Amino acid sequence: MTKKWVKLRHSVVFGLLRPFFRVTMKKQYGFYCKRYKLPKGKPYLILSNHQAKSDQFLISLIFNRPLYFVARDDLFSMGFASKLIKYLVAPIPKNKVAKDIQTIRDSMQVAKEGGCIGLFPEGNLTFSGTTEYIAPSIVKYIKMLKIPVLFVNIKGGYGVRPRWANKPRKGDMYGAVVREMSYEEYKDYPNDEFYELITKELYVDDRTLNKKFLSKERAEYMECCIYVCPKCGLTHFVSKGDTMTCTKCGYSAVYGEDLKFSSGEFETVKDWYDYQKEFVKSFDYEAVGDEPLFTDNIRVMKDEIFHKRKYRVSKRTTVKMYVDRLEIIDDYGSVTISLNDISAMAVCGRNKLEISDNERNNYFLIPTPRFNALKYVQFFYHYKYAQIADADKEEFLGL
Repeated sequence: MTKKWVKLRHSVVFGLLRPFFRVTMKKQYGFYCKRYKLPKGKPYLILSNHQAKSDQFLISLIFNRPLYFVARDDLFSMGFASKLIKYLVAPIPKNKVAKDIQTIRDSMQVAKEGGCIGLFPEGNLTFSGTTEYIAPSIVKYIKMLKIPVLFVNIKGGYGVRPRWANKPRKGDMYGAVVREMSYEEYKDYPNDEFYELITKELYVDDRTLNKKFLSKERAEYMECCIYVCPKCGLTHFVSKGDTMTCTKCGYSAVYGEDLKFSSGEFETVKDWYDYQKEFVKSFDYEAVGDEPLFTDNIRVMKDEIFHKRKYRVSKRTTVKMYVDRLEIIDDYGSVTISLNDISAMAVCGRNKLEISDNERNNYFLIPTPRFNALKYVQFFYHYKYAQIADADKEEFLGL
Protein backbone atom coordinates (compact mmCIF):
# COMPACT_ATOMS: atom_id res chain seq x y z
CA MET A 1 0.00 0.00 0.00
CA THR A 2 1.37 3.41 -1.01
CA LYS A 3 2.00 5.77 1.87
CA LYS A 4 0.15 9.10 1.88
CA TRP A 5 2.37 11.92 0.62
CA VAL A 6 0.35 15.03 1.49
CA LYS A 7 0.09 15.32 5.27
CA LEU A 8 -1.33 17.81 7.77
CA ARG A 9 2.07 18.49 9.33
CA HIS A 10 3.32 19.98 6.05
CA SER A 11 0.65 22.68 6.29
CA VAL A 12 1.47 23.26 9.96
CA VAL A 13 5.20 23.63 9.19
CA PHE A 14 4.41 25.95 6.28
CA GLY A 15 2.23 28.14 8.49
CA LEU A 16 4.83 28.34 11.24
CA LEU A 17 7.86 29.02 9.02
CA ARG A 18 6.26 31.39 6.53
CA PRO A 19 6.52 34.55 8.71
CA PHE A 20 10.19 33.77 9.41
CA PHE A 21 11.04 33.33 5.73
CA ARG A 22 9.06 36.43 4.78
CA VAL A 23 11.30 38.54 7.03
CA THR A 24 14.49 36.66 6.10
CA MET A 25 13.93 36.82 2.32
CA LYS A 26 13.07 40.51 2.55
CA LYS A 27 16.27 41.21 4.47
CA GLN A 28 18.58 39.06 2.33
CA TYR A 29 17.12 39.59 -1.14
CA GLY A 30 14.76 42.56 -0.84
CA PHE A 31 12.03 40.17 -1.96
CA TYR A 32 8.45 41.31 -2.39
CA CYS A 33 5.61 39.57 -4.23
CA LYS A 34 2.03 39.64 -5.38
CA ARG A 35 0.23 36.98 -3.36
CA TYR A 36 -2.00 34.35 -4.89
CA LYS A 37 -4.67 32.43 -2.98
CA LEU A 38 -4.95 28.75 -3.84
CA PRO A 39 -8.29 27.02 -3.14
CA LYS A 40 -8.13 24.37 -0.45
CA GLY A 41 -7.67 20.76 -1.55
CA LYS A 42 -7.25 21.49 -5.28
CA PRO A 43 -4.02 20.34 -6.95
CA TYR A 44 -1.88 22.78 -8.93
CA LEU A 45 1.40 22.64 -10.79
CA ILE A 46 3.47 25.78 -10.19
CA LEU A 47 6.17 26.43 -12.80
CA SER A 48 8.82 29.12 -12.38
CA ASN A 49 12.03 30.39 -13.87
CA HIS A 50 15.07 29.73 -11.68
CA GLN A 51 17.39 32.60 -10.68
CA ALA A 52 18.63 32.16 -7.10
CA LYS A 53 19.30 29.22 -4.81
CA SER A 54 16.53 30.34 -2.43
CA ASP A 55 13.83 30.45 -5.12
CA GLN A 56 11.81 27.66 -3.50
CA PHE A 57 11.42 29.77 -0.35
CA LEU A 58 10.61 32.88 -2.35
CA ILE A 59 7.94 31.19 -4.45
CA SER A 60 6.35 29.66 -1.36
CA LEU A 61 5.75 33.17 -0.02
CA ILE A 62 3.48 33.90 -2.98
CA PHE A 63 1.01 31.17 -1.99
CA ASN A 64 -1.15 30.31 0.99
CA ARG A 65 -0.53 26.55 0.80
CA PRO A 66 2.62 24.40 1.00
CA LEU A 67 4.30 23.36 -2.25
CA TYR A 68 5.94 20.00 -2.86
CA PHE A 69 9.02 20.90 -4.86
CA VAL A 70 10.74 18.58 -7.28
CA ALA A 71 14.31 18.62 -5.90
CA ARG A 72 17.68 17.17 -6.87
CA ASP A 73 18.27 13.81 -5.26
CA ASP A 74 21.56 14.74 -3.55
CA LEU A 75 19.33 16.69 -1.14
CA PHE A 76 18.38 13.27 0.20
CA SER A 77 21.93 12.15 0.96
CA MET A 78 22.77 14.37 3.95
CA GLY A 79 21.93 11.96 6.75
CA PHE A 80 19.78 13.38 9.53
CA ALA A 81 19.31 16.73 7.76
CA SER A 82 17.77 14.94 4.76
CA LYS A 83 15.46 12.94 6.98
CA LEU A 84 14.31 16.14 8.69
CA ILE A 85 13.67 17.89 5.35
CA LYS A 86 11.72 14.89 4.08
CA TYR A 87 9.64 14.79 7.27
CA LEU A 88 8.86 18.51 7.32
CA VAL A 89 8.25 19.36 3.64
CA ALA A 90 8.39 16.06 1.65
CA PRO A 91 10.10 17.23 -1.59
CA ILE A 92 9.84 15.04 -4.68
CA PRO A 93 13.28 13.56 -5.56
CA LYS A 94 14.71 13.89 -9.07
CA ASN A 95 18.11 12.70 -10.22
CA LYS A 96 19.82 15.72 -11.78
CA VAL A 97 21.62 13.83 -14.52
CA ALA A 98 19.32 10.92 -15.31
CA LYS A 99 15.72 10.32 -16.35
CA ASP A 100 13.65 9.22 -13.38
CA ILE A 101 10.20 7.70 -13.94
CA GLN A 102 9.73 7.64 -10.17
CA THR A 103 9.60 11.44 -10.16
CA ILE A 104 6.55 11.31 -12.43
CA ARG A 105 4.88 8.68 -10.24
CA ASP A 106 5.50 10.71 -7.09
CA SER A 107 4.18 13.86 -8.76
CA MET A 108 1.01 12.07 -9.82
CA GLN A 109 0.51 10.83 -6.26
CA VAL A 110 0.85 14.36 -4.85
CA ALA A 111 -1.64 15.65 -7.44
CA LYS A 112 -4.09 12.81 -6.69
CA GLU A 113 -3.98 13.75 -3.00
CA GLY A 114 -4.77 17.39 -3.78
CA GLY A 115 -1.26 18.75 -3.20
CA CYS A 116 0.50 21.56 -5.10
CA ILE A 117 3.73 20.76 -6.96
CA GLY A 118 6.54 23.27 -7.45
CA LEU A 119 8.92 22.81 -10.39
CA PHE A 120 11.73 24.76 -12.08
CA PRO A 121 11.58 23.46 -15.68
CA GLU A 122 15.08 24.76 -16.46
CA GLY A 123 16.40 22.24 -13.96
CA ASN A 124 19.27 24.66 -13.32
CA LEU A 125 19.89 28.10 -11.95
CA THR A 126 20.61 30.55 -14.74
CA PHE A 127 24.27 31.41 -15.29
CA SER A 128 23.45 34.17 -17.77
CA GLY A 129 20.66 36.23 -16.21
CA THR A 130 17.96 35.01 -18.60
CA THR A 131 15.72 31.95 -18.54
CA GLU A 132 17.71 29.19 -20.18
CA TYR A 133 16.95 25.87 -21.90
CA ILE A 134 13.77 24.02 -20.94
CA ALA A 135 13.48 20.39 -22.07
CA PRO A 136 10.49 19.71 -24.37
CA SER A 137 9.62 16.74 -22.10
CA ILE A 138 7.98 19.30 -19.77
CA VAL A 139 4.93 19.16 -22.07
CA LYS A 140 4.46 15.43 -21.52
CA TYR A 141 4.94 15.85 -17.77
CA ILE A 142 2.24 18.56 -17.55
CA LYS A 143 -0.26 16.68 -19.68
CA MET A 144 0.21 13.50 -17.64
CA LEU A 145 -0.68 15.34 -14.42
CA LYS A 146 -3.90 16.83 -15.87
CA ILE A 147 -4.08 19.63 -13.29
CA PRO A 148 -4.16 23.45 -13.51
CA VAL A 149 -0.83 25.16 -14.17
CA LEU A 150 0.38 28.45 -12.71
CA PHE A 151 3.28 30.27 -14.35
CA VAL A 152 5.46 32.31 -11.97
CA ASN A 153 8.09 34.90 -12.86
CA ILE A 154 10.93 35.73 -10.46
CA LYS A 155 12.82 38.90 -11.39
CA GLY A 156 15.96 40.48 -9.95
CA GLY A 157 17.49 37.27 -8.61
CA TYR A 158 20.41 37.40 -11.01
CA GLY A 159 21.17 40.91 -9.86
CA VAL A 160 20.88 40.16 -6.13
CA ARG A 161 22.57 36.74 -6.13
CA PRO A 162 23.96 35.50 -9.46
CA ARG A 163 24.67 31.77 -9.51
CA TRP A 164 28.42 32.22 -9.85
CA ALA A 165 28.70 34.70 -6.93
CA ASN A 166 29.71 34.04 -3.34
CA LYS A 167 27.80 36.89 -1.70
CA PRO A 168 24.49 38.68 -2.34
CA ARG A 169 24.29 42.22 -3.64
CA LYS A 170 22.09 44.99 -2.29
CA GLY A 171 18.96 45.18 -4.43
CA ASP A 172 15.50 43.69 -4.68
CA MET A 173 13.62 40.74 -6.20
CA TYR A 174 9.99 40.38 -7.23
CA GLY A 175 7.73 37.36 -7.76
CA ALA A 176 4.22 36.92 -9.13
CA VAL A 177 1.90 34.54 -10.96
CA VAL A 178 1.73 35.75 -14.56
CA ARG A 179 -0.70 33.19 -16.01
CA GLU A 180 -3.05 30.39 -15.02
CA MET A 181 -4.15 27.58 -17.34
CA SER A 182 -6.69 24.90 -16.61
CA TYR A 183 -6.36 21.37 -17.96
CA GLU A 184 -9.22 22.09 -20.33
CA GLU A 185 -7.28 25.03 -21.78
CA TYR A 186 -4.07 23.15 -22.54
CA LYS A 187 -5.07 19.50 -23.08
CA ASP A 188 -5.69 19.91 -26.82
CA TYR A 189 -2.73 22.21 -27.49
CA PRO A 190 -0.32 20.72 -30.05
CA ASN A 191 2.83 19.80 -28.13
CA ASP A 192 5.12 22.14 -30.06
CA GLU A 193 2.78 25.12 -29.58
CA PHE A 194 2.33 24.36 -25.90
CA TYR A 195 6.09 24.14 -25.49
CA GLU A 196 6.50 27.57 -27.09
CA LEU A 197 3.86 28.97 -24.73
CA ILE A 198 5.65 27.52 -21.69
CA THR A 199 9.04 28.95 -22.67
CA LYS A 200 7.47 32.34 -23.43
CA GLU A 201 5.61 32.57 -20.12
CA LEU A 202 8.68 31.60 -18.09
CA TYR A 203 11.16 33.82 -19.93
CA VAL A 204 12.75 36.52 -17.78
CA ASP A 205 15.68 38.75 -18.72
CA ASP A 206 17.20 40.64 -15.79
CA ARG A 207 19.20 42.77 -18.21
CA THR A 208 16.02 44.77 -18.92
CA LEU A 209 15.31 45.75 -15.29
CA ASN A 210 17.23 49.04 -15.36
CA LYS A 211 18.10 48.65 -11.68
CA LYS A 212 21.35 48.81 -9.75
CA PHE A 213 22.66 46.02 -7.54
CA LEU A 214 25.27 47.34 -5.16
CA SER A 215 28.44 45.45 -4.23
CA LYS A 216 32.15 46.17 -4.08
CA GLU A 217 32.82 42.56 -5.15
CA ARG A 218 30.35 42.33 -8.00
CA ALA A 219 32.67 40.39 -10.37
CA GLU A 220 34.04 38.03 -7.70
CA TYR A 221 33.87 34.34 -8.69
CA MET A 222 32.62 35.09 -12.21
CA GLU A 223 35.33 32.69 -13.39
CA CYS A 224 32.94 29.91 -12.27
CA CYS A 225 30.91 30.95 -15.33
CA ILE A 226 33.40 32.44 -17.79
CA TYR A 227 36.22 30.38 -19.33
CA VAL A 228 36.69 31.71 -22.89
CA CYS A 229 38.70 34.86 -23.59
CA PRO A 230 37.66 36.79 -26.74
CA LYS A 231 41.35 37.46 -27.40
CA CYS A 232 43.07 34.11 -26.71
CA GLY A 233 40.36 31.42 -26.39
CA LEU A 234 40.25 28.77 -23.65
CA THR A 235 41.79 30.15 -20.49
CA HIS A 236 41.54 30.67 -16.75
CA PHE A 237 40.24 33.97 -15.42
CA VAL A 238 40.81 35.58 -12.03
CA SER A 239 38.32 37.98 -10.52
CA LYS A 240 38.85 40.73 -7.99
CA GLY A 241 36.42 43.45 -6.98
CA ASP A 242 34.63 44.52 -10.15
CA THR A 243 37.17 43.15 -12.66
CA MET A 244 37.70 39.88 -14.55
CA THR A 245 41.21 39.27 -15.93
CA CYS A 246 42.52 36.59 -18.28
CA THR A 247 45.61 34.84 -16.85
CA LYS A 248 47.03 34.14 -20.32
CA CYS A 249 46.84 37.44 -22.18
CA GLY A 250 45.78 40.00 -19.56
CA TYR A 251 42.46 40.85 -21.20
CA SER A 252 40.11 42.40 -18.61
CA ALA A 253 36.48 43.45 -18.24
CA VAL A 254 34.86 45.63 -15.56
CA TYR A 255 31.40 44.58 -14.32
CA GLY A 256 28.99 47.33 -13.28
CA GLU A 257 26.15 47.68 -10.79
CA ASP A 258 23.70 47.76 -13.72
CA LEU A 259 24.67 44.15 -14.70
CA LYS A 260 26.63 45.45 -17.67
CA PHE A 261 30.34 45.57 -18.50
CA SER A 262 31.75 49.06 -18.75
CA SER A 263 34.79 47.76 -20.63
CA GLY A 264 35.69 44.77 -22.78
CA GLU A 265 34.07 43.05 -25.76
CA PHE A 266 30.68 42.22 -24.23
CA GLU A 267 27.81 44.29 -22.87
CA THR A 268 26.43 41.65 -20.46
CA VAL A 269 27.25 38.22 -19.01
CA LYS A 270 24.54 36.80 -21.29
CA ASP A 271 26.42 38.07 -24.33
CA TRP A 272 29.65 36.48 -23.08
CA TYR A 273 27.82 33.25 -22.15
CA ASP A 274 26.35 32.95 -25.64
CA TYR A 275 29.74 33.69 -27.18
CA GLN A 276 31.20 30.79 -25.20
CA LYS A 277 28.53 28.41 -26.45
CA GLU A 278 29.28 29.33 -30.06
CA PHE A 279 33.01 28.96 -29.32
CA VAL A 280 32.44 25.41 -28.07
CA LYS A 281 30.26 24.47 -31.05
CA SER A 282 32.89 25.63 -33.55
CA PHE A 283 35.94 24.49 -31.57
CA ASP A 284 38.82 23.05 -33.64
CA TYR A 285 39.51 19.72 -31.95
CA GLU A 286 42.17 18.71 -34.49
CA ALA A 287 44.33 21.64 -33.40
CA VAL A 288 44.42 20.26 -29.85
CA GLY A 289 45.50 16.73 -30.75
CA ASP A 290 45.94 14.54 -27.70
CA GLU A 291 46.66 17.35 -25.28
CA PRO A 292 44.15 18.08 -22.47
CA LEU A 293 41.57 20.74 -23.23
CA PHE A 294 41.90 21.81 -19.59
CA THR A 295 43.22 20.54 -16.26
CA ASP A 296 41.99 21.26 -12.72
CA ASN A 297 42.96 20.27 -9.20
CA ILE A 298 39.91 19.36 -7.10
CA ARG A 299 38.50 16.68 -4.80
CA VAL A 300 36.32 13.78 -5.94
CA MET A 301 33.63 11.74 -4.23
CA LYS A 302 32.53 8.55 -5.97
CA ASP A 303 29.02 7.18 -5.49
CA GLU A 304 28.82 3.53 -6.59
CA ILE A 305 25.10 3.41 -7.41
CA PHE A 306 22.36 6.06 -7.70
CA HIS A 307 20.49 6.62 -4.44
CA LYS A 308 22.91 4.38 -2.45
CA ARG A 309 25.40 6.88 -1.07
CA LYS A 310 28.66 5.04 -0.55
CA TYR A 311 31.27 7.72 -0.90
CA ARG A 312 34.96 7.31 -1.52
CA VAL A 313 36.65 10.66 -0.93
CA SER A 314 39.98 11.77 -2.37
CA LYS A 315 41.72 14.83 -0.93
CA ARG A 316 44.18 15.36 -3.78
CA THR A 317 42.73 15.00 -7.27
CA THR A 318 43.67 16.14 -10.76
CA VAL A 319 41.04 16.08 -13.48
CA LYS A 320 41.95 16.33 -17.15
CA MET A 321 39.47 16.61 -19.99
CA TYR A 322 40.55 15.53 -23.46
CA VAL A 323 38.72 15.64 -26.76
CA ASP A 324 37.29 12.16 -26.22
CA ARG A 325 37.87 11.20 -22.57
CA LEU A 326 38.08 12.31 -18.97
CA GLU A 327 41.02 11.35 -16.74
CA ILE A 328 40.82 11.43 -12.93
CA ILE A 329 44.01 10.97 -10.91
CA ASP A 330 43.43 10.76 -7.16
CA ASP A 331 44.68 9.18 -3.92
CA TYR A 332 43.49 5.77 -5.11
CA GLY A 333 45.13 5.77 -8.53
CA SER A 334 43.95 6.79 -11.98
CA VAL A 335 40.75 6.21 -13.93
CA THR A 336 40.05 7.10 -17.55
CA ILE A 337 36.44 7.43 -18.69
CA SER A 338 35.62 7.62 -22.38
CA LEU A 339 33.11 10.38 -23.13
CA ASN A 340 31.14 7.68 -24.94
CA ASP A 341 30.74 5.91 -21.59
CA ILE A 342 29.39 8.99 -19.82
CA SER A 343 25.61 9.18 -19.81
CA ALA A 344 25.26 12.70 -18.39
CA MET A 345 27.01 15.65 -16.74
CA ALA A 346 25.54 18.44 -14.65
CA VAL A 347 26.61 21.47 -12.64
CA CYS A 348 25.15 21.38 -9.12
CA GLY A 349 24.97 24.61 -7.17
CA ARG A 350 27.60 27.12 -8.15
CA ASN A 351 30.33 24.82 -9.41
CA LYS A 352 30.07 21.20 -8.25
CA LEU A 353 30.36 18.81 -11.18
CA GLU A 354 28.33 15.59 -11.24
CA ILE A 355 29.14 12.86 -13.75
CA SER A 356 27.18 9.67 -14.40
CA ASP A 357 28.53 6.81 -16.49
CA ASN A 358 26.78 3.95 -18.27
CA GLU A 359 27.60 1.60 -15.38
CA ARG A 360 25.45 3.75 -13.06
CA ASN A 361 28.45 5.15 -11.21
CA ASN A 362 28.23 8.74 -10.02
CA TYR A 363 31.26 11.00 -9.59
CA PHE A 364 30.89 14.20 -7.60
CA LEU A 365 33.75 16.61 -8.25
CA ILE A 366 34.01 18.80 -5.16
CA PRO A 367 35.74 21.98 -6.26
CA THR A 368 37.81 24.83 -5.00
CA PRO A 369 35.70 28.02 -4.82
CA ARG A 370 36.81 29.32 -8.23
CA PHE A 371 36.59 26.06 -10.19
CA ASN A 372 34.72 26.22 -13.50
CA ALA A 373 32.49 23.13 -13.91
CA LEU A 374 30.52 24.70 -16.74
CA LYS A 375 33.24 24.11 -19.34
CA TYR A 376 33.26 20.34 -18.68
CA VAL A 377 29.50 20.11 -19.16
CA GLN A 378 29.40 22.21 -22.32
CA PHE A 379 32.31 20.46 -24.03
CA PHE A 380 30.87 17.06 -23.09
CA TYR A 381 27.46 17.82 -24.58
CA HIS A 382 29.05 19.24 -27.72
CA TYR A 383 30.93 15.94 -28.10
CA LYS A 384 27.72 13.99 -27.45
CA TYR A 385 25.75 15.92 -30.09
CA ALA A 386 28.57 15.53 -32.58
CA GLN A 387 27.86 11.79 -32.53
CA ILE A 388 24.25 12.39 -33.67
CA ALA A 389 23.79 12.46 -37.43
CA ASP A 390 21.14 15.18 -37.46
CA ALA A 391 22.34 18.47 -38.88
CA ASP A 392 19.00 20.18 -38.22
CA LYS A 393 18.98 19.36 -34.50
CA GLU A 394 19.65 22.34 -32.24
CA GLU A 395 22.66 21.59 -30.10
CA PHE A 396 21.98 21.74 -26.35
CA LEU A 397 25.09 22.13 -24.19
CA GLY A 398 23.67 20.81 -20.93
CA LEU A 399 22.55 24.12 -19.39
